[in-house]
Amino acid sequence: MTSAVPDRAAAAVPSERVMKNVPFPPYHRLTTDEVYDKKTNKPRPDVLKEHFVKEGRIEEQVALRLIAEGTAYLKQEKTMLDIEAPVTGKF
Repeated sequence: MTSAVPDRAAAAVPSERVMKNVPFPPYHRLTTDEVYDKKTNKPRPDVLKEHFVKEGRIEEQVALRLIAEGTAYLKQEKTMLDIEAPVTGKF
């Protein structure tokens, strides 16, 4: 059975982009100095969001720091609800 849609992989030339109007992702990986605010020492979400929307990358040490700090923050959050008995119904 043949398809009406041409096989783009077979026709693609490695040196040319299929969608020429789509920009390349940023080549530069964001560093700690670019991600973290020097005054507050907190991540700058606007910088991260803009970079990730463009499919950019960050340095490994920055990613590990973000994960570690996020994990520590979430561990401080209360995970149990204190409710009075009796609790009835299907849960």
